[in-house]
Amino acid sequence: MKNKKVAYPEQVIKDMQEKIANNEKILIEYGDFVPKRTLPQNAYLHVVFSYIADKTDTWYSADDFKEIFKYKFLKRYSEIFWMYVQPTHTLDKIEMIEFIEKIKLFCLDFFKLEIPNPEDKRILDYYNFEFKKIWKQNI
Repeated sequence: MKNKKVAYPEQVIKDMQEKIANNEKILIEYGDFVPKRTLPQNAYLHVVFSYIADKTDTWYSADDFKEIFKYKFLKRYSEIFWMYVQPTHTLDKIEMIEFIEKIKLFCLDFFKLEIPNPEDKRILDYYNFEFKKIWKQNI
């Protein structure tokens, strides 16, 4: 990590200082920093699930599609858990992009449904509709 600066939140630094003061072990991992998935990515993903649920002739809900696609594309194996499904909140930006692209390709192939990109007016209109629908339900 030559010439790279790493910024830590204050609480992380305080926790490390406390562990050092108590002679506790600290695990330090290093490597290239890859930021976690963004809130806009997550919002788009949930709109995609709703879009698929509404545009396909299935009885599956957006939540059902979320679980189906997580199982299909985020299934992982480990020695401890044998098989598990990775939660979407643990994905980094690149993994989230790949997950969304796999969903879009699957929908195009299986349902013949093209999922609009986040900048596309169709998905923006749909997103606004979904947002208004959710907003009204929570009032």
